[in-house]
Amino acid sequence: SMSLLNYETGHVMKQWKRAHDRDINCLTNPHATSGLFCSGSRDTSVRLWKSSEDSPLHVLKGHTLNVTSVSMHSDGNLIASGSRDNTVRLWDVETGSELASQDVKLNLVHFVRFVPPLHCIVQGGEDLTLRLWDIRANSEGGGRAGLELKATYGNFDYHPTCCDGHFQDADRCHIVYTGHNGFNQQGSMITEWDLRTGRQVRQFDGHTFSVRSVKILRSERLASNGLQGQLLSASDDGSLRFWPLPVDPPAGSDVAPSEELPVDVPPSATEGPDEQQHATEAETANPNSENPTGGPSPSVPVVGAEKQHVTQSRKFDLPEGQVTCIDETKDGLLLLSLRNGTAVILRPQGSKEDPKPMQRFRYVGNPAATEKP
Repeated sequence: SMSLLNYETGHVMKQWKRAHDRDINCLTNPHATSGLFCSGSRDTSVRLWKSSEDSPLHVLKGHTLNVTSVSMHSDGNLIASGSRDNTVRLWDVETGSELASQDVKLNLVHFVRFVPPLHCIVQGGEDLTLRLWDIRANSEGGGRAGLELKATYGNFDYHPTCCDGHFQDADRCHIVYTGHNGFNQQGSMITEWDLRTGRQVRQFDGHTFSVRSVKILRSERLASNGLQGQLLSASDDGSLRFWPLPVDPPAGSDVAPSEELPVDVPPSATEGPDEQQHATEAETANPNSENPTGGPSPSVPVVGAEKQHVTQSRKFDLPEGQVTCIDETKDGLLLLSLRNGTAVILRPQGSKEDPKPMQRFRYVGNPAATEKP
């Protein structure tokens, strides 16, 4: 089932019983204009909803296995979905019809996100690659939006599980953060990418098990706590971490802003002296990536790029359970969805100079969670 909650009071405003036939894995936030949102489930379907309606507006069928991720375009006219059936699919919101589908071998998809200024979808999966799919209309599709592989980035050992970025900001939409799987202090990192060049600019180290969700905190209410603009991550190690992000462009990101996809931007073979810190092996894009559009893979080589390692973060332990998704409200509350079915709402305390533990503002869902400290 799905529920519409008033997080201030904890009251259930509306409930959709048997919204899907099996577990619901993912939801989008309601669209700013239309109020529409979509859900993806283990029943292999994607469903489009309106909060005032009791039944879905459309049931989108095409996936054959668990739907792991859904995303709605900021224009409100397109839905992207990813699944463990190795496919990424594009749907029309108005008609509910499938516009395009791409199937890549071993690409068990973990996330899909629209990047409107770049006219693309960023997608990650278990084949250890990050892909960009161009959604611009093409003549072969009769002028409809489509899916064309434009770039494939690889050269990492732990697959990406989640991502966030400045997807609506034309000046910073090329910067993406991906969380990765891991265990026993292996992997479990967060990677900062520059989509224009395919560079892994920074690696954030601190979690000891798989990272399940990352979120850039944008609420102005968090400025007084020093958290606005920071990256929040949640891991299976039972902790949240707050990572300070630079205000200025990261070192080496001196490529001029462009609305073109990164396959059209040649990577720089030279790096400034600031980037010689924390040297790692030179990175190259995965030469063995599949290209479902035919021809050579449009992988972008990254020559001589050295990423920086970040280890400083503010840690907050969450004994209530493993977090599957994190979000924020406009008034600065942090929303956490737990694997045990509980929603935990946290209120940041203190200031940047004098940080305090998080206040547990409300629990919704699992009564047993309220017994936790």
